[in-house]
Amino acid sequence: GKMADAPPPRKKSRWDTGADGSAAPTDAAGAPIPPPPPLPAAPNPALMAAQIAAQMGIPSAPPPMLGGIPQFAPPPGTPALGAPDVNQAAAEAAARVQAMIASQQGGGLPPGAGALIPSAVPAPHISTVIQFRKVEINGCAATQRNILTRKTFQQDITQRTGINVTTKGKYYNMDDLANRKDDDEPPIYLELCGTSEDKLKQAEEMCKEVINDVPLPDPRALSKQAQSSDWKMKRCYVGIKDPPHSFSIMGKLLGPKGAYVKHITSTTHARVEVKGRGSRQPVGEPGAEEELHLEVSARDEGDFMRAVKLVEDLLQSVREEFDKHKEGVHRAPAPAP
Repeated sequence: GKMADAPPPRKKSRWDTGADGSAAPTDAAGAPIPPPPPLPAAPNPALMAAQIAAQMGIPSAPPPMLGGIPQFAPPPGTPALGAPDVNQAAAEAAARVQAMIASQQGGGLPPGAGALIPSAVPAPHISTVIQFRKVEINGCAATQRNILTRKTFQQDITQRTGINVTTKGKYYNMDDLANRKDDDEPPIYLELCGTSEDKLKQAEEMCKEVINDVPLPDPRALSKQAQSSDWKMKRCYVGIKDPPHSFSIMGKLLGPKGAYVKHITSTTHARVEVKGRGSRQPVGEPGAEEELHLEVSARDEGDFMRAVKLVEDLLQSVREEFDKHKEGVHRAPAPAP
């Protein structure tokens, strides 16, 4: 038989050669493989911003065009790091729209526009610089020093102020302190650590309030006193429950740096202690769970009676001052709207 004629040669197309002139890849039949279709264009932030501005009726200069597509120009000096960050670019474009709105309407956004345009206001700067403050406690009375170094007291300061409190150094008596060398361990102190100057000051004031308080008696002396039948004792209750923070009940009872109680003890030779809820008496000691009161004790009958009289006068003065404080709070004018 007669052989079939060979098919005519196919005309070359632009797919037969690559971009560099080399032969294009072919399939098993010898036909060239066409290149993959182009990827869809990424969202254009400039076009998005222009559409938002057009919807709100804000005229703006048209962005540069390339092939009929608005182009987004990065700021001068921006290094080319591959594909642009679409989210960041959209936020920058929206910020420009927000600035145009503010300039045309005298600042601020029209009602409902805040939900369409991301905020361009930078986040407030938060200081992260760690600051330290030192509170010397080596020269305090033993009972005050025990309170200041107690873990529960330091945790209370941390909970109230956010400031970390650490006990450092060691205690020196007067003789050891006089013979201490420069390279020896420093005298005992509290180290306050935090990032807020105001909170550091607040924590320091809480420590100094205990330092300047009237020293509590030695618990060992109290136990001996309780065992002695010669001592007279009376609890004089304050009679003010749950005073507001604006009325410092402890400050009114003690006076400046404990001057009121010191005056009573120095003139009568009696022992006067602030005890009960709201005082700085350690939890678990006798009277710590009772209502706030002043406990007066003395061995001599005359000293005891004089001390009780002075304490009752002091409490009466504090109660009258508290009543005036309540009246002033109730009569205070309402703040202006």
